[in-house]
Amino acid sequence: MSDKLEELKEKIYSRKGPKERKQKELYEVQRKKTDSDRTYGEDRVVDSAEDGAGRHEIGSFRPSSPEEMRRIAGGGEEPVLTTTNMPKTKKSFYKSKIFIFTSIVFFVSVVAAAGFVYYGVFQKGGAVTLEISGEAAVEAGDTQTWTVTIRNNLGVAVKNSELNFIYPKGAVPVDGENVSKNLRSKIRVEEMKPGEEREFDFTARIFGNTGEEKTAEVLFLYQPENISSRFQKQASFSMVISLVPIAVFYDIPEKVISGQDIKIVVEVTSSSKVDFNNLYMRVDWPTGLEFLSSNKKPDYENSIWKLGDLLRGESRRITINSRIIGFPEEVKLFITSIGEYNPQTRQFKTFVDKVGEIHLASPPLFVRQDVNRAENYAARFGEPLNFSVYYKNNLPVAVRDVFIRVRLSEGLMDLRDLKIEKGFFDGASRELVWNASSFPELKELDPGENGYVTFSAVVKKQPSITSFFDKDFVISSLAKIITKTAPEGFEGIKLEYENLLEIKLKTQLSVLSKAVFYNSPLGPNIGTLPPAVGRETGYTVVFQISNLSSDAKGVKLYASLPGNVRWLDQITGDKKEKLSFNPSSGELIWDAGDVFAGTGVVRPRMFLAFNVAITPGENAVNNRALLVKNIRIAGVDSFTKTALESIADDVTTELKEDLQTVNKDWSVVE
Repeated sequence: MSDKLEELKEKIYSRKGPKERKQKELYEVQRKKTDSDRTYGEDRVVDSAEDGAGRHEIGSFRPSSPEEMRRIAGGGEEPVLTTTNMPKTKKSFYKSKIFIFTSIVFFVSVVAAAGFVYYGVFQKGGAVTLEISGEAAVEAGDTQTWTVTIRNNLGVAVKNSELNFIYPKGAVPVDGENVSKNLRSKIRVEEMKPGEEREFDFTARIFGNTGEEKTAEVLFLYQPENISSRFQKQASFSMVISLVPIAVFYDIPEKVISGQDIKIVVEVTSSSKVDFNNLYMRVDWPTGLEFLSSNKKPDYENSIWKLGDLLRGESRRITINSRIIGFPEEVKLFITSIGEYNPQTRQFKTFVDKVGEIHLASPPLFVRQDVNRAENYAARFGEPLNFSVYYKNNLPVAVRDVFIRVRLSEGLMDLRDLKIEKGFFDGASRELVWNASSFPELKELDPGENGYVTFSAVVKKQPSITSFFDKDFVISSLAKIITKTAPEGFEGIKLEYENLLEIKLKTQLSVLSKAVFYNSPLGPNIGTLPPAVGRETGYTVVFQISNLSSDAKGVKLYASLPGNVRWLDQITGDKKEKLSFNPSSGELIWDAGDVFAGTGVVRPRMFLAFNVAITPGENAVNNRALLVKNIRIAGVDSFTKTALESIADDVTTELKEDLQTVNKDWSVVE
């Protein structure tokens, strides 16, 4: 028991590492396996069974101690512990200790230095203080002055100082010479001695809406004497706009009907103690409002007017004539803003704004149209159009003897294909008419009663285009509902309503593709006609782009060559530098760009030609060989904002456009 206790103590208190303990344990195992009667350092005599002679057995040596065992195992003399022969784990351990010790010394030194600076500079007299003061509430347009106070309570002088003042958003500095675009004013501050105090004033006019909070900020950068680092102080001051002394008033009809011309009066009045100089008025119009005119010409895009200087108690009045389009019971919102405007940058700084409302009333009799089940529709030339006219009686009483009339744009519609359901075409007035005789439901409309009348017509295939100005065609359909028999209590009220439907017409973008052999714009082609098996023959492929009624943007033509057709890289025509060919895929793209309206009608077609060659095989005998396939053209209609696409026929050796050829020249021969 005592032996085990001693062994445990030795393991616990031994300074030797795991390697030494392992060597000792190895020694003990070896010792137990050795016969106890052997002596250390003796040769043992072994009897031979064959000859009876004796011989010595080498290797019967037994170590006498753990130290000797280490020498036998290769340990040799116990080495002196140095960083050179020290194991890697020990090296890392000692290096970590050195690093930690060095770090602690460095940290203590830095803290001591910082403490010296802090107590020697800052605690000696206090600190640098920064304050900003001003009025807590101002009127919009008033002048506000902020006072910034700097006190040097340090025990040393302050140098290399800089004061940055940031004005509130929307402020207009009185002295704007040293103010940047982001409303920042920067001032160099001369050296301040210990205990010295300085004040700086910053002045600006404040603009904004009632109750809006405006915040000014100040930043002070400074460097205490004998210290290389710079320090900073920050402060801010907030104020509230208590009143906006500019008022905007509207004079608008209480109720208007869609399609009605209305007059909007905007009056701007100032009650400020100061003058407002160089004011502008901007109106953001709602969708469906069309500007017609105003008593003062707008300065920009029918929405900005210059009011000039507005003194206290003065007013400016702008009268605007417009037309409103919308749905019954719809409310149209618009915003009038008063402020400063920069015509060069087109930036508007708002001082005050006000929302206006236009209420659309339900007319006594209502009518609305759609075409092909849409109110906004872009049609194609030659397309059939199906019209539907919705009507309704909004009066609380019945209305008798109602009739509906529709006038179509005859120049773009083929009236020979006009079909009217339960109505008729009046040749004298050139109108479509529905009345009680043709449509009995119109004999009397009960309160709230509604219904539909329908008709159809076809757009002409070709518009009349005689000049560059014949473009962007629109079909108009004006529907009107009316009664001449006013119900009791509604005498003197105009019981009619009209609705205008406009249909924009898409342009026709197309490409003509062909091949020629003779009279090529690129010169003579290689080979002869007809094409023969195993013999190469050249052709010139020609593309011609036409565009009918409105400008087309971003036009591109796509095509590809079959695998047995060779690209000769000979090109001529319009924008030939915009033609790209991929020899790996056989695809080609012609980026034609913008193609104007009337191209191919009053303007020449866009033209491109290039040469290819083909060596036909036996499978093409007695057939027309394919030269170009997958031809299509695409772009965007700049008038209707719709996508355009057209597909052209493949180009073959059938040279119908080459008048010098005959049928026998078109097919492949042996």
